[in-house]
Amino acid sequence: MTTFLASNSITVVITLINQIIRRVTIDLVMTIGYDTHSEQVTAITNGVFAAQFFNTAILVLLVYANFAEFGWELFKGPFYDFTPQWYAVVGYQIVQTMILNALMPLVTETVPILIGWLAQRHDQGWTLDEQQRLYKTKTTQIYQYLDLYSGPTFIIHFKYSVILNVTYVTMFYGAGLPILFPIATLSYFIFYCAERYGLAYTYQMPPAMDDMLTKNALSLLSFSPLLFLINGYWMLSNQQIFDTVVNRISDQGDRMQTSHNFGTLVQLNQATPMVFIALPLLAIILGYGFFYPLLEKWGYTISANTISVDENLPNFFQAVKLSDADWIVHENKNLRENYGFSMVAPEVEARLDNWEATKRPIRGLAWYNILANPSYSSLFNYIEVNVPSREDLIVDGDSDEDNDCEQSDMVQVLLNLAFAPRAVVQDFEFGPGISKSFKAAMEKRRDTKIN
Repeated sequence: MTTFLASNSITVVITLINQIIRRVTIDLVMTIGYDTHSEQVTAITNGVFAAQFFNTAILVLLVYANFAEFGWELFKGPFYDFTPQWYAVVGYQIVQTMILNALMPLVTETVPILIGWLAQRHDQGWTLDEQQRLYKTKTTQIYQYLDLYSGPTFIIHFKYSVILNVTYVTMFYGAGLPILFPIATLSYFIFYCAERYGLAYTYQMPPAMDDMLTKNALSLLSFSPLLFLINGYWMLSNQQIFDTVVNRISDQGDRMQTSHNFGTLVQLNQATPMVFIALPLLAIILGYGFFYPLLEKWGYTISANTISVDENLPNFFQAVKLSDADWIVHENKNLRENYGFSMVAPEVEARLDNWEATKRPIRGLAWYNILANPSYSSLFNYIEVNVPSREDLIVDGDSDEDNDCEQSDMVQVLLNLAFAPRAVVQDFEFGPGISKSFKAAMEKRRDTKIN
């Protein structure tokens, strides 16, 4: 009973440590800072994956390993090789850990739903009447309300690291523990179902991203067959299991040495074909990693040449979504009428104002304006100009109802000061009443310039 509890507790500890590693790695990478969001989530994916793979597959291997047959005294565990006893102890723990990991998406998807439901009910004061719930809230800002009732953020970097970890562990031990392949299939299926449900009913809509994260995942996955071949060869060339080699032991309780070392690499056996496949694959990977950049630099690769491809893309103005055109028109009109300057040329605004729905719209963000990104708009608590009854959603600190919008307008004005005259910006003091004083300063400068 004690052995059973100890063995299962190790499995639970490994899984819990993986969750802690994920949180710590994300926080550490977030403190570094990257130029783009894609670079940041790629770094998080790689960090979380590397830490989880080491904790799941490598650490447990090293703890029980003994390299005395290789002349190394660094590790003094009980197992010299992938012996039958190793499969009974370490292999059993790895299989248990992967089964638990396969079921973890059910927990990680359910917990945010439960926490969100409890937070929403607390915000509504635990009101039982469904109609009263719609109008009761303790939040004081519109974005607080949206964050509370829109669901948790879709953490895409963690999703990639989970898939990578399952794939790598399965490929690393799959030759000797083939049960890992159906477990990985189950893990993928549960993960797929949980993510489909979460994206449809739980998570906020994820932001549009480029293909950097996908290319990074595909690049990492390309190394997993090499792990399968190298470690698989070592597992399938074990002398005791496949050749019934028996070595003498001095004392009862000692572990029998395996006679499995680097010298056996030259022997032909049932695992030799894996070496013949691994060596050229390793040469291709090394060649692509080290020599391909040199060939590209010297102009011997096709990617070094400029290839003109007609992608049949429409004109920019023919690809802007109607909602994006409406957003920039309203924002620019607000700046021009209330603050005396524009961030878009008049002919561009006129063209977008008469725009219709397009058949091939731009996906993601059409503008470089910071507030066009919903993530930054939320962080600034910015209420967009084209939102109906905008002034009712903005709460300021005075009783003047005519200046409610300037609290949000201040953000747009400050982010677009480059479009305002330098003389006005240098002498102007920003504060309450900007919606009247800034335009007055612009008109004064214009009159002075005319005179």
